[in-house]
This record gives sequence, structure tokens and C-alpha cells, in this order.
Amino acid sequence: MKNPDKKGLIFDIQRQCIHDGDGVRTVLFMKGCPLRCAWCANPESQEMKVELAFLPQTCIGDGACVLACRKDAVKAPGVIARNLCIYCGECTKVCYAEALSLIGEWIDPEEACDRLLRDFVFFQRSGGVTISGGEPFFQAKFVKELLDRLHSKAIHTAVETCGYAKREDMLEAKVDQFLFDIKIIDETEHIRWTGCSNKIILDNLDALYQAGRRITLRFPLLPEINDSEENLKATADLVRRYGLKELHVLPFHQLGSNKYQMIQKEYLLKKKAIPTNEYLRKVVQRLVENGIHPVIGG
Repeated sequence: MKNPDKKGLIFDIQRQCIHDGDGVRTVLFMKGCPLRCAWCANPESQEMKVELAFLPQTCIGDGACVLACRKDAVKAPGVIARNLCIYCGECTKVCYAEALSLIGEWIDPEEACDRLLRDFVFFQRSGGVTISGGEPFFQAKFVKELLDRLHSKAIHTAVETCGYAKREDMLEAKVDQFLFDIKIIDETEHIRWTGCSNKIILDNLDALYQAGRRITLRFPLLPEINDSEENLKATADLVRRYGLKELHVLPFHQLGSNKYQMIQKEYLLKKKAIPTNEYLRKVVQRLVENGIHPVIGG
């Protein structure tokens, strides 16, 4: 399905969040991202399209989905020919066990704003709204209009970004706080683990700094991927270069691993261990020795 006029493709709204910007936040999740990070916790956010999800553990195998599918895409319960699926949702309507569901909803900025403002009582004093993803600026037109609407109502806004976007979109957007991910400084290694160069990312970070925008740098900590002495030092150098007081360290986790099976994608890091407290303590110490203040979890 092509992008309807003025609408954006979202896949979730989470409320009363405390790790996505200042205070208590309501977070809107957008679909679409230019990166393919091996550790992505939201693989359902990557594709700029509605997707069909299947939860095998809840399927009762009654075959109603097979009969409901007009395109013969559902061959058997849980067996889906995704090249035939048109994401009409007919199979989900008859799935009483809710094993099948559609991920993604087209929505216009006005309705998105109205939904987000339902939580105004929770964030009016010290919080606000955060736009996340995916990469929010992958749908820049929609996001900028939504941010305009929120700002007109004096709502504090934050954007969680990988930094891979058009510079003018980032500079034009009415964002009070950029939650900016820095993953790997070496370009070759960045390409290896995310599928993209980090040149645009670093250039955009510099542009935001030169424009005086508020930036919170975040560092997803990935054992044996970006925790080398060289990368930790280079990341610390970057933090100090922009005069930032702290680096938000986000330890690797496996909370999104089941989502890959749900949308039939391969998860490359399913066997990677979650960092221990002792490991985190050592990494924090190494960052401190490099002259910065790490904050675990943001």
C-alpha cells in the first residue's frame, strides 16, 4: 500500500515511559528505517509497510485463517506466502486466538496528535511526547507536521534518532531534545553491523551541535561489537568534543528477540549473552577513565 496523502505509518503508542527523554513521556513509534542493525529490538519497525505477524504459541490451528484469505497467501495455520499477502487483515478478523495481527496503521498528524494528547495530564508538568521508530525522519513530512502541532500546544518534544536522515529535515523540525544514537565510530565496522555508513550520521550530529540544538547522546552497548578500547575511546572523544556532560549507555538485551520469529526474520544475535553487572561496571570504569560520565539506561 502506498503512503496515503499526509498520513504516516505508525505501529505503537506507549504511555508513561521514563527512559525516552525528560520526565514521563508518551512515545509514538514510526515504521521505516534506513539501518539494519543486527541487534535491533524493534524489527517490526524496519519496513515501511504494514506487516502480518504470527504468534505460534497462541495458534489453535482451526484453519479459519486459510478459508478467510482471498489471495491464497495463508497456506495453513502459520504458513504464510508473504509474496502473495496484500495485508487486508481478513485472516486476523477470524483469528479468535489472536495469533495473527497486522503491524502498522496509517494515521494523519491531527489524529496522531489527538491520541497523544490523551495523556496530557501525565506529562504536562515535566514530561512530553517522544517520536521513536524505526527512524522518525524516514517519514519526515508527517513527523514535522506532528511536531508543529505538539509545539503549538506547548508540549515538550523529543525524537529518538539514528541520525541517518536529511539534514534539513532534522534542523527544521521543532524538536526540544534529540536522543541521538552513536553506535560505532569506525565506518567499516558501522557498515558491517548496521548496513550503512555513519558519515551522514556524524555530519548530522555536528550540524545539530553547530545549530545549538539540545542533544542527548546514547550508546547501545554491544559486547564484542562496539566495546573495544578503540571504540570506547573514540566515542568518549566524540562526547567531549561537543561539550556534553554525559553518555547514556543502553546495555544489550534480548527483549525483542521473539519479534523476529513473529515476522519471519532471522535474528543474528539470538545466542549473544546479556551483559552482567560486573561487565557493565568495567565498561563504565573505562568510560570514566576516558573523561566522561556514563549513565546506564538513560
